[in-house]
Amino acid sequence: MTLSYERHFAEHPDDLRELITLAKLLRNPHAEATTGVDLQVPAIMNYLDRHGLRLAGREVVDIGTWNGERSHAISVRLSPLQIKCALDRSMTLEAWWQTKKCLAVWEE
Repeated sequence: MTLSYERHFAEHPDDLRELITLAKLLRNPHAEATTGVDLQVPAIMNYLDRHGLRLAGREVVDIGTWNGERSHAISVRLSPLQIKCALDRSMTLEAWWQTKKCLAVWEE
């Protein structure tokens, strides 16, 4: 996941600049609303940490959307529905997750 965002930021440096200057905090509204696992915010924060970058803005910025709502335009551009998967560039991260995820393993 981090590699997918790394490639995105390399190909779209304006998105990285906008994110850093706009955001003081990132959140995943879908994960919060559904109590699901948040993968994209930790991936972006990992990328920033590894590159010695820090959020320097004043806004809470959503990564992705919930019920068609978003905090900023960058929220949509950094959504897993838009980011290309580093393992298969023909798929978005969301499409890749949907084909590879395992929801639960149950043992008695």
